[in-house]
Amino acid sequence: MLKMVRMMVILIGWNLSLGPVLVAKGSQSDDAAPTFSFDLTLGIVTSKSQVVASNDTGTGFTYGLGGYAGQNRSFGFLYRHDESSTTFELNDSSGKIIWQDTVIRYRFAFVSLGIVFSHLGAKINREGTDIMDISGEGMGGVLAFAVPIGRVGTFHLEVLTVSLSSPRNHLDQELSLGSRFDTSLSASFDLTQELLDFIVGYKQRSWQVNADIAATEEYLSTFLGFRLAANF
Repeated sequence: MLKMVRMMVILIGWNLSLGPVLVAKGSQSDDAAPTFSFDLTLGIVTSKSQVVASNDTGTGFTYGLGGYAGQNRSFGFLYRHDESSTTFELNDSSGKIIWQDTVIRYRFAFVSLGIVFSHLGAKINREGTDIMDISGEGMGGVLAFAVPIGRVGTFHLEVLTVSLSSPRNHLDQELSLGSRFDTSLSASFDLTQELLDFIVGYKQRSWQVNADIAATEEYLSTFLGFRLAANF
């Protein structure tokens, strides 16, 4: 965590020193802030679940729709749907988790800062018995960097945190949810000059569930996919 904080401080300082120059030039960073974009990625997910007391590998997919507008494309919007499913073969358990995030953000050169409105849907089965059918909403913040890699692509770093309030368990078991914390590292590379990019990356997520015991659910994913992006 300390290394991540140090890296973000260095990137922010670099952004503040170079940002005015890039914006004045019409901005190399515009490639990282298209007017319209649609992402679709597929991933191999490792789920470490304290709720079902097991670890296993599953699959996940994410799609996102967003874009930037305004002077220097400073204001951005993003809707993102992130879904994963894991079967824990060791103890005949399973979990399906869906996160839906709506992000409103402001960008200055390489860095953006935003507000996140999040919805969670989670169904967890432990040893053949449904124990959680959760839905809940919350909000938080996101800090992201998008740095050009020469003329062929962009490096992305995103740190997101969300606090969830008033969750509902449709199976009548009382519970509460703690905070969610995401870190994502990825790179996008141009497949065509303007429209299509290839994406590869790694994501780590943790979130807390307080029911009979306090449990942390951890999600690790290596993903790849494609992005459609256009400027107009």
